[in-house]
Amino acid sequence: MSKEIRRNLVIIIILAVVIGGYAFFFLSPRIFQESKGNLLNTEIGREVKAGSGFSVVVEDWQYCKAEQSMAVIFSFKNSNSNPSEKIEYAAVSRNSARETKAVRCKVIYQSPTMATLTIDAVPKDFNEMAIRVKFVNKHATEDATIAFSSEFSESEFKEATATVFTNVYTVTEADSIKELDVIDLYRQKIERENKALSDAIQKLQGENAGYEVTQSDILARVAELRKDEQFLTDKEMEENQSQIKSYRESYDRYTAQIAKNNEEIQEKQAVIRKNNAKIKELDSIHSSSEGAK
Repeated sequence: MSKEIRRNLVIIIILAVVIGGYAFFFLSPRIFQESKGNLLNTEIGREVKAGSGFSVVVEDWQYCKAEQSMAVIFSFKNSNSNPSEKIEYAAVSRNSARETKAVRCKVIYQSPTMATLTIDAVPKDFNEMAIRVKFVNKHATEDATIAFSSEFSESEFKEATATVFTNVYTVTEADSIKELDVIDLYRQKIERENKALSDAIQKLQGENAGYEVTQSDILARVAELRKDEQFLTDKEMEENQSQIKSYRESYDRYTAQIAKNNEEIQEKQAVIRKNNAKIKELDSIHSSSEGAK
């Protein structure tokens, strides 16, 4: 083999290595999927702070791959109770190559306490999906619009703004979004939560009833011990007082536990009342939609 042929062969090999390296570098994000643990996700039911007294909770997030659609249910908490606030949404999809694409959100229902959205034209290669929820002053100029940067960076979020996420592993799969009754879906979720809360309340009330029976037994035993004090020696009296003290400490512990349980019961009952108010709101939405047909 001549020197010229060998030199050309070496050049071809070097070029092949360089080109192959560049190709691998640019194609590897598409070839190797990012692991599940590294993808962004907001847990269902977790409160996400938005600043200025606002927070957002994802109640449900469903996806139909065949229809390339999503349905999302939000609930809101607003400690400011500002009647001038309105809520805006923007969504973006990101694929395994970390390329982002804005997608359109459609608000199906909106109130100060909850909202239902659909997202159409979800990219087939979506790996992660983000929705930015922004609380703005409805009297502000129309020039201020929501925009997404190319990065999912929470450090760039402004005040009264929250972003929630899902990914291909955590989103709930649905047979259809178009035929899905998101209002009824949310109502069922609230009813399941109320059932769980009611069961927990019954359990706590059962514990309290048991504690109260034990306290009654303690009082009866202490009364018996005190009744016999006139017949006791000094040493027996000392032992008797020690036993009464131990019973009193147990009684106080039960009293503290009952108070703690009652506080927890009141908190759960407050949640049930709020949930029932949401159910009434959902029923009114259904009534309005039925009347419009």
